[in-house]
Amino acid sequence: MSFLNPDKLTYNKSGLLSKTALATLQKEGKNVLTKQKTKPFLQKYIMSFADPIIKILLIALALNILISIWSADIYEPMGIAIALFLATFISTLSETASEKAFLTIEEDFKKTKVQVRRDGRIKTLPSSDICIGDTVILSAGDKIPCDCVIFSGKVTVDQSSLNGETEQKEKCPASLQKNWDISYKNQLFSGTLVTGGSCEAVVGRTGDDTLYGALSLEVQTESDVSPLTKRLARLAGTLSKIGYAAAGLVFFSDLFNLILLDNGFARDKIIAELTSFSQMFSDILHALTLAITACVVAIPEGLPMMITVVLSANMARLKRDNVLVKKLVGIETAGCINILFTDKTGTLTKAKLSVIGFFDKDGKSSTPDEDALLAVALTNEIITVGKKSAGFNSTDRALYEYCDKQHTSLRPEKTIPFDSDKKYSASRYKGVWYIKGAPEVILKSCQGVSDAFLKALNEQTAKGNRVLALAKSTDMKSYTLLGLVSLRDTLRPDAQKSVRAVKQAGISVCMVTGDNLDTATAMATECGIYKEGSLAITSEQLSKMSDKELESVLLRLAVVARALPTDKSRLVRVSKNAGLVCAMTGDGVNDAPALKAADVGFAMGSGTEVSKQAGDIVITDDSFLSITKAILYGRTIFKSIRKFIVFQLTMNLCAIGISIIGPFIGIDAPVTVMQMLWINIIMDTLAGLAFAGEAPSTSYMKEKPIIKTEPVLSKSMAVQILSMGIFDLALCTVFLSVEFFKKRYGFYQSRVAFMTAFFALFIFLGVFGGINARSLRKNIFAGLWKNKAFVFIFMAISTVQILLIYYGGVIFRTTPIPASSLFEIIVMAFLIIPFELIRKSLVKAKKM
Repeated sequence: MSFLNPDKLTYNKSGLLSKTALATLQKEGKNVLTKQKTKPFLQKYIMSFADPIIKILLIALALNILISIWSADIYEPMGIAIALFLATFISTLSETASEKAFLTIEEDFKKTKVQVRRDGRIKTLPSSDICIGDTVILSAGDKIPCDCVIFSGKVTVDQSSLNGETEQKEKCPASLQKNWDISYKNQLFSGTLVTGGSCEAVVGRTGDDTLYGALSLEVQTESDVSPLTKRLARLAGTLSKIGYAAAGLVFFSDLFNLILLDNGFARDKIIAELTSFSQMFSDILHALTLAITACVVAIPEGLPMMITVVLSANMARLKRDNVLVKKLVGIETAGCINILFTDKTGTLTKAKLSVIGFFDKDGKSSTPDEDALLAVALTNEIITVGKKSAGFNSTDRALYEYCDKQHTSLRPEKTIPFDSDKKYSASRYKGVWYIKGAPEVILKSCQGVSDAFLKALNEQTAKGNRVLALAKSTDMKSYTLLGLVSLRDTLRPDAQKSVRAVKQAGISVCMVTGDNLDTATAMATECGIYKEGSLAITSEQLSKMSDKELESVLLRLAVVARALPTDKSRLVRVSKNAGLVCAMTGDGVNDAPALKAADVGFAMGSGTEVSKQAGDIVITDDSFLSITKAILYGRTIFKSIRKFIVFQLTMNLCAIGISIIGPFIGIDAPVTVMQMLWINIIMDTLAGLAFAGEAPSTSYMKEKPIIKTEPVLSKSMAVQILSMGIFDLALCTVFLSVEFFKKRYGFYQSRVAFMTAFFALFIFLGVFGGINARSLRKNIFAGLWKNKAFVFIFMAISTVQILLIYYGGVIFRTTPIPASSLFEIIVMAFLIIPFELIRKSLVKAKKM
């Protein structure tokens, strides 16, 4: 496609000839938006298997299938297969959702019809058949289908879908410019709405070349990989190496036991075993089976399913809190936000003008007298239909709601409509003219304006409020000042509280708005975004800054005024390049590209469908406070993932460690394959479900955001894993090797009974270790009952373990043991709790 600059357009009363239009359409193409090629669902689904965690999951599945062939156990591989399907299928569904943003834009274009002058006649055509050079006829209620220039008539236009401003702009013929700019008085843009008047305009840009088309192309760009996905990729690499190393150690330690220890290091016996094919095959198969089992235990195959479950569970909770999550990973990413870019209108404010004060002729704040009320009511151009008001002028709508019914029902004798050149409107009632308009115009005809009034006027304009002067006159020459009305788009009731909560969470907040700098700064100050030391700039100033200069002031930036759609996308890009996790809120078409590009896009529920489709999360009640809930839940999710990893790796360390040490202390197989699979079910499936239900804690909102490069496995987690894992391993080793325990639990009478007691010790160490893992505080039971699933699941694990002791038999290598012995084992396992409490106290004391 191509386009014409505004100064190249010419107006012809007859419009284009049909043959000229047809030739142009054939050459330049229709007025439609280009849909970029997208990958089919199946291709995306296959590509999802390239995820590092999924690759590990595939390895775990393959290894489990090998084990199941030998053990005839199909439940473990089935569980992994289900986890694999859920993790890949749900993530693929999440990716395809963003394509709906373009489809919504495309549908809007198809539905639009427009009147056009062709061959000297007026025709109604689909917007797709409009071409460059066409003369379109627009009136109130029409959606503008292309970028064009007015040559005749006058209209008011709602441009909020492109620039976010609620104030309608008057458009009329003016001198032609060389470039396209939404601020120019004679230029109309695709996607905006005519709210009043009528005009004829000549088309200069269509399809992708329009401002709206450029936004649609940005919406279709591929989303970046989420911070969580990157972190999990690094974790997968670490854990896979641990798994392979563990498998190797288990393999060689088992062979060492079978070949050397079992033969008492006797040379002849060792040589005989090494030269016996059948014996060596049996030894290698036994060692390989244990190694594969150890590798499966070390691989976190439950992690993808746990993440899917925790995201899905919190998605349901957030929906009840007016937060609709479209992309599961968006919830967790919300918890990592460093910087939040928010628009003003409709997000922090009500998106509705309201009268906030009246000042009399002496500049005092007061209630309007009879004359002032008449001036407000009689000059109002709102149309009443039955009991409802209609009309598109937001100022008149606010003034109408400010007046009482007694005055709004009055009918003037004569009216002078508002005109942008005169900047006032007037109505005569009972021989008196009542005037409302711009203060600089009204005050020129008023006598004796007090300094106090001028001071009040300056104070209101300095705050960014919209002000109108009221006056009366008998001859429309000399005016009597009646007062001043101040209006503004007021803050939402919860705006200050929510901004404070977000900033308390260590997140920088920047308001990006189409308003002027004074209005934007005043509003940002009122809601707590702008404070001493903050930076407030205009779009023009932003454009003069290099990316490096902008990056250096990002965390001080509080306001960007007169913002263009490209400014938002640039702010997101620079923030991400700086290593920050950035979020963007928005409700208009102009916000869609930035919502899509941001790590987290928060779309407002009352906004355009395009913005809602481009965003990751939809705030259905339009409340900024709901964003804080999303951040809190996001942080809770990340904490839950970390708790699960601590629990799992602690059990891994003990399980693999005892498998390696066992042969050297005379215990060939401390944990059998079937026992290892039961341990794996506890670590992966059951623990994943338990930790997925962790309740959010407001204390998380007092912590600093996690930096983008911070790994899932932190140093403090590693210390906790090592300390608990080594304690568990040491206790298990002592139990298996010390004579006191061997005699007490019947090692010499019944080795199976002794190993049953050990099996119980290992599992209950895991149960109490899970309680330790869910809290970093000394009070490990804090908030425990808020996660009823955790309590239920770990009680169920304990119950099943007791049943396995008494009824597991040969399959699980167990035999019933005395209740007193079981009680002692549970008490012994409980020691991990005071040990961890002491460790936490020492760490805290060291930090202090």
